[in-house]
Amino acid sequence: MESAEFWLIRGSDLFNQKKFTDALASFNVALKIDPRNTNALVERGAVLGAMENHIDALKSFEKVLRIDPKNDQAIRNIGLSLIQLKRYREAITVFNHALHLNPEDSRARNYIGIAYANMGNNQKAVYYLSDDLR
Repeated sequence: MESAEFWLIRGSDLFNQKKFTDALASFNVALKIDPRNTNALVERGAVLGAMENHIDALKSFEKVLRIDPKNDQAIRNIGLSLIQLKRYREAITVFNHALHLNPEDSRARNYIGIAYANMGNNQKAVYYLSDDLR
């Protein structure tokens, strides 16, 4: 049997080719070999999100945080999943947590702006989306 790393690389390659079903299968094999592989969990969540399965994507990212509570990639992806699920206030809370861990995280600030824009709060959206210009 190949290593978890083999299946992770294979899954990433398939994901880049937009072969989402095959990529998901590869990440699942990697996780069967190493259930605590945070990279495989993040990638699995990304594939699930690309497949519009945002609930299961969210679960995959949350599992990463149980293993590595400061995994910034998982934190941002949780927020993005929440935006896709139209749970904007929760997404803002998650992105604020990302900013607490890394105040220089411009992506988290931008995503807060996107969440506010989706909520119709254009003033706050512009504030966060133009934050890098100040």
